[in-house]
Amino acid sequence: MTKRRFKKCGGCASHKLLREFAGSRCRQCLATAQRNSKVTHKTCGRCRAHKLLREFTLCGATLDGRMGVCRRCISERTGHTHRGPSTTTATHKTCPRCHRTKEHADFYTQNGNAKTKSRYNLSGYCRVCTAEVEREKRAERSARLRPVMFHEGVEP
Repeated sequence: MTKRRFKKCGGCASHKLLREFAGSRCRQCLATAQRNSKVTHKTCGRCRAHKLLREFTLCGATLDGRMGVCRRCISERTGHTHRGPSTTTATHKTCPRCHRTKEHADFYTQNGNAKTKSRYNLSGYCRVCTAEVEREKRAERSARLRPVMFHEGVEP
């Protein structure tokens, strides 16, 4: 039998399961506080600038529902930007199998689902490597599926 652990909420003073808490207050009290809050600004923990709340990423683990560091500081630290996709277009791609950089015309286009599509809707390998991979797969499949017609020493 598992032991249930309870905690008293600092907001509504009711006893609830530990999984219903984020800090000292239950999630219901936090949600109510966030809806009733008139706070519009916050100070970044890294650059110490006083900024609008919309300049902070959402975070369900904090009391105010926002990260402690602003988006710009996160971008500078990680190198990622929040500007959306790049407007530049590449004309070459490197095949991960043969490690050669080739033009997009040397790759098959694909119409698969969104999870397997690359940025320019190109296959992973170049045409030459794709053909080699398919040839190897076909040979392996036929060797595995080919039934044994005759046993040694026994004739039909």
